[in-house]
Amino acid sequence: MSVTGAVVFLPREGNGVSRMLEELLFDPAARWLAESLRAAGVERFFVVCHSDDREKAAPCFPEGTEFVTGVSQDAVEQLVRFLGELSGKAVVITRPVLLSWQAARVLADDSVAGPMDNRDTGVYRMDAAQLAALLGQGAGLEEALKENADKAGGRSPWYQDVSLIRGGGEGRAEAELTARNYGAARLLEQGVRIMDPNTCYVGPQIQVGAGTVLLPGTILRGETTIGRDCEIGPNTMIRDCAIGAGVTVNASQLNESTVADGARVGPFAYIRPGCQVGPQVKVGDFVELKNSTVGE
Repeated sequence: MSVTGAVVFLPREGNGVSRMLEELLFDPAARWLAESLRAAGVERFFVVCHSDDREKAAPCFPEGTEFVTGVSQDAVEQLVRFLGELSGKAVVITRPVLLSWQAARVLADDSVAGPMDNRDTGVYRMDAAQLAALLGQGAGLEEALKENADKAGGRSPWYQDVSLIRGGGEGRAEAELTARNYGAARLLEQGVRIMDPNTCYVGPQIQVGAGTVLLPGTILRGETTIGRDCEIGPNTMIRDCAIGAGVTVNASQLNESTVADGARVGPFAYIRPGCQVGPQVKVGDFVELKNSTVGE
């Protein structure tokens, strides 16, 4: 049985900022974490954050996520109720981390034998009912996690795919590189060709069909979806677009628009929000579109 829920803490640092809400490659770190867990099959989320961070944190997690502030008098009661509604194991994350998509799948898969906890990075997998019982008896969360993890038998050795997000400029740069690598690795695993993963930047919500080629300098942002057998790049930025199959986009920028199957865009085209480019259309060099519909 797979894990059905996750408890995620978004702690603030001494400067009053949560590292999980800082952007990594145009998306908050919390969204990278949530998307990796959702792809692994985690269905429900319980998020503990500062009351001032809730508005920024909400878009990072799926609809229906429960939020609570750590200082709420009934915070423990809400967490116990959430855990009691889960079946099997729960993922608990107490520190700012990034999970690769592969690591998230292993973490969320109950069929993988052995304990899943790492106190160094604050990532745990444990029995939801057991954790709820400990909390219900008045144990603090850290105490309950430690006791539950110890009963599981110790740490799992596979956590090389968990990256702790550290403070400071150097830590942020390291986290950005990790996010870039995770984004590229996820698409490569799905049959996408990336000519140079070091120069492609792929957000956590991006979906790309098998057989598509990403050339150097490609930036995919937001909720962009790209079909099969496309060629994207070089030096192309696509944000919040729906791109069909067999599309070529060369050295161009596309924003909040739809491009149908077989279309060709660029080089040096600029598609602004609100456009619909039809099948087999060619948007040539130095063309700019805005709020336009171009038929087949």
